[in-house]
Amino acid sequence: MKNVNVDNAEISSTHYVGGIVGYIGANTGASVEGCKVTNSTITSTTELVNGEVGQR
Repeated sequence: MKNVNVDNAEISSTHYVGGIVGYIGANTGASVEGCKVTNSTITSTTELVNGEVGQR
């Protein structure tokens, strides 16, 4: 991914969220260059399944 700009976003998830790339993208060799997130709120709230962090 190259030269992506995210502005004024509200992003939320229960697992590994990101403004440009989340957990899966970051751990599969994704290439990110010249990207930015501004004026935004990013919230990741852990979801528990049977008392443990759930897997997706």
